[in-house]
Amino acid sequence: MNELCDSLIEKLDFSKKLSKIHHVGFLIPYDLDFDFNISCENFCEIEIIDATVGYVRGKDFLIEFIKPRTEKSILFLKSKSINKISFDHFAYEEKNIDINSLNTIKIMSFYTCLFNKKVTFYLYNNEKIEIINDNI
Repeated sequence: MNELCDSLIEKLDFSKKLSKIHHVGFLIPYDLDFDFNISCENFCEIEIIDATVGYVRGKDFLIEFIKPRTEKSILFLKSKSINKISFDHFAYEEKNIDINSLNTIKIMSFYTCLFNKKVTFYLYNNEKIEIINDNI
Protein backbone atom coordinates (compact mmCIF):
# COMPACT_ATOMS: atom_id res chain seq x y z
CA MET A 1 0.00 0.00 0.00
CA ASN A 2 2.88 2.39 0.73
CA GLU A 3 4.16 2.09 -2.84
CA LEU A 4 0.71 2.83 -4.23
CA CYS A 5 0.30 5.88 -1.97
CA ASP A 6 3.78 7.17 -2.83
CA SER A 7 3.12 6.83 -6.56
CA LEU A 8 -0.23 8.66 -6.26
CA ILE A 9 1.22 11.50 -4.18
CA GLU A 10 4.31 12.10 -6.31
CA LYS A 11 2.12 12.99 -9.31
CA LEU A 12 0.26 15.80 -7.53
CA ASP A 13 0.79 19.52 -8.06
CA PHE A 14 1.15 20.87 -4.54
CA SER A 15 1.63 24.42 -5.79
CA LYS A 16 -2.19 24.64 -5.80
CA LYS A 17 -2.57 23.89 -2.10
CA LEU A 18 -4.24 26.60 -0.04
CA SER A 19 -2.86 25.80 3.42
CA LYS A 20 -1.78 22.78 5.47
CA ILE A 21 -3.39 19.71 3.93
CA HIS A 22 -5.49 17.42 6.15
CA HIS A 23 -5.89 14.76 3.48
CA VAL A 24 -5.79 14.12 -0.22
CA GLY A 25 -8.79 12.29 -1.68
CA PHE A 26 -8.50 9.74 -4.48
CA LEU A 27 -11.37 8.23 -6.43
CA ILE A 28 -11.29 4.51 -7.13
CA PRO A 29 -12.61 3.22 -10.46
CA TYR A 30 -16.02 1.63 -10.02
CA ASP A 31 -14.89 -1.66 -11.55
CA LEU A 32 -11.64 -1.95 -9.56
CA ASP A 33 -11.58 -4.55 -6.79
CA PHE A 34 -10.44 -2.59 -3.71
CA ASP A 35 -10.68 -4.11 -0.23
CA PHE A 36 -11.07 -1.28 2.29
CA ASN A 37 -10.81 -3.76 5.16
CA ILE A 38 -7.30 -4.75 4.12
CA SER A 39 -6.08 -1.50 2.56
CA CYS A 40 -7.27 1.16 5.04
CA GLU A 41 -6.70 1.94 8.70
CA ASN A 42 -10.26 3.18 9.02
CA PHE A 43 -13.23 3.11 6.67
CA CYS A 44 -16.98 3.59 6.61
CA GLU A 45 -19.93 4.01 4.29
CA ILE A 46 -21.45 7.43 3.71
CA GLU A 47 -25.08 7.07 2.71
CA ILE A 48 -25.65 10.57 1.30
CA ILE A 49 -23.00 10.04 -1.40
CA ASP A 50 -23.54 6.27 -1.57
CA ALA A 51 -19.82 5.57 -1.26
CA THR A 52 -17.28 3.74 0.86
CA VAL A 53 -14.43 5.91 2.12
CA GLY A 54 -11.26 4.98 3.96
CA TYR A 55 -7.82 6.32 4.73
CA VAL A 56 -4.22 5.43 5.38
CA ARG A 57 -1.69 7.65 7.08
CA GLY A 58 0.84 9.29 4.80
CA LYS A 59 4.00 11.05 5.87
CA ASP A 60 2.46 14.52 6.16
CA PHE A 61 -1.28 13.96 5.74
CA LEU A 62 -3.95 11.29 5.35
CA ILE A 63 -4.63 9.61 2.04
CA GLU A 64 -8.33 9.02 1.49
CA PHE A 65 -9.83 6.49 -0.90
CA ILE A 66 -13.40 6.89 -2.17
CA LYS A 67 -15.42 4.34 -4.12
CA PRO A 68 -19.09 4.55 -5.14
CA ARG A 69 -21.15 1.61 -3.92
CA THR A 70 -23.83 1.71 -6.62
CA GLU A 71 -24.74 3.46 -9.86
CA LYS A 72 -26.88 5.88 -7.83
CA SER A 73 -23.81 7.49 -6.25
CA ILE A 74 -23.08 11.11 -7.13
CA LEU A 75 -19.52 9.89 -7.87
CA PHE A 76 -20.50 6.99 -10.12
CA LEU A 77 -20.11 8.60 -13.55
CA LYS A 78 -16.66 10.00 -12.80
CA SER A 79 -15.59 6.72 -11.19
CA LYS A 80 -16.88 4.73 -14.16
CA SER A 81 -14.94 6.95 -16.59
CA ILE A 82 -11.48 6.37 -15.03
CA ASN A 83 -9.32 3.27 -15.31
CA LYS A 84 -6.93 3.92 -12.42
CA ILE A 85 -7.08 5.48 -8.97
CA SER A 86 -7.24 9.24 -9.62
CA PHE A 87 -6.89 12.49 -7.69
CA ASP A 88 -10.22 13.87 -6.48
CA HIS A 89 -9.57 16.68 -3.98
CA PHE A 90 -7.37 18.38 -1.40
CA ALA A 91 -8.94 18.72 2.07
CA TYR A 92 -8.20 21.32 4.73
CA GLU A 93 -9.25 21.86 8.32
CA GLU A 94 -11.51 24.86 8.79
CA LYS A 95 -9.15 26.38 11.38
CA ASN A 96 -6.36 26.53 8.77
CA ILE A 97 -8.22 28.33 5.98
CA ASP A 98 -10.49 31.35 5.55
CA ILE A 99 -13.00 29.94 3.09
CA ASN A 100 -14.95 33.23 3.03
CA SER A 101 -11.97 35.02 1.50
CA LEU A 102 -11.95 32.65 -1.49
CA ASN A 103 -14.16 32.81 -4.56
CA THR A 104 -15.89 29.43 -4.17
CA ILE A 105 -19.13 27.70 -5.06
CA LYS A 106 -20.55 25.45 -2.35
CA ILE A 107 -21.33 21.94 -3.60
CA MET A 108 -22.65 20.15 -0.50
CA SER A 109 -22.19 19.55 3.24
CA PHE A 110 -22.66 16.37 5.22
CA TYR A 111 -21.46 14.48 8.28
CA THR A 112 -18.71 11.94 7.61
CA CYS A 113 -18.24 8.91 9.80
CA LEU A 114 -14.62 8.74 8.61
CA PHE A 115 -13.56 11.80 10.63
CA ASN A 116 -16.64 12.21 12.87
CA LYS A 117 -17.05 15.73 11.53
CA LYS A 118 -19.20 17.76 9.20
CA VAL A 119 -17.45 18.41 5.88
CA THR A 120 -18.25 20.88 3.13
CA PHE A 121 -17.21 20.57 -0.50
CA TYR A 122 -16.59 23.61 -2.67
CA LEU A 123 -15.58 24.32 -6.22
CA TYR A 124 -12.52 26.59 -6.27
CA ASN A 125 -10.59 27.45 -9.45
CA ASN A 126 -12.36 24.58 -11.25
CA GLU A 127 -11.22 22.05 -8.64
CA LYS A 128 -13.08 20.41 -5.79
CA ILE A 129 -11.83 21.16 -2.26
CA GLU A 130 -13.09 19.83 1.06
CA ILE A 131 -13.24 21.75 4.31
CA ILE A 132 -13.42 19.75 7.52
CA ASN A 133 -15.51 21.80 9.91
CA ASP A 134 -14.33 22.46 13.45
CA ASN A 135 -17.72 21.50 14.88
CA ILE A 136 -19.71 18.33 14.32
